[in-house]
Amino acid sequence: ASRIVYVDLDPVAVIHGEELLQSRPGVAVIRADVRGPDPIIQHAHVKRLIDWNKPAAILFVSVLHYLLDDDEVLRAVRAYCDVLAAGSYIAVSHMTFDGVPAKTAAQFEKVRSTTHNPNQVRTRAKILQFFDQVELVDPGLVFAPLWRPEGTDDLLLFQPETSMILVGVGRKP
Repeated sequence: ASRIVYVDLDPVAVIHGEELLQSRPGVAVIRADVRGPDPIIQHAHVKRLIDWNKPAAILFVSVLHYLLDDDEVLRAVRAYCDVLAAGSYIAVSHMTFDGVPAKTAAQFEKVRSTTHNPNQVRTRAKILQFFDQVELVDPGLVFAPLWRPEGTDDLLLFQPETSMILVGVGRKP
């Protein structure tokens, strides 16, 4: 019963997504830049599937760290939050070096220097700004393995700080 709109800027990802989801009436894939909220919010597929007067969820999962300009990405997230009805949620996952062992950060920087996809590692304080229009849900903004682990095995398998990914969910009051 869920209705989902997947947004991606990569034309290959969009074409592949469309092929995979073509027989799903409650799902749409659109090619757009998340830094431009208005064209996405007004897109025909979004209007068909999402009722902005009812609670919804926007998942910013593994995307915001590819948006390099801090002010631009913050404006975009705030614009999406503005359109959400009370009771809606946003979820964010984002890379950070805060609390990450220096050796892990250095290893990541070495790999990052070879990628063709520039990314922005942000501080915890910068990531928290994405939640300034919503109330963080417990356990707050934490390393990914600490966001509601299913048991102690989850914590034994992963060193939370070596995940380098902070995760949080916020609810619009």
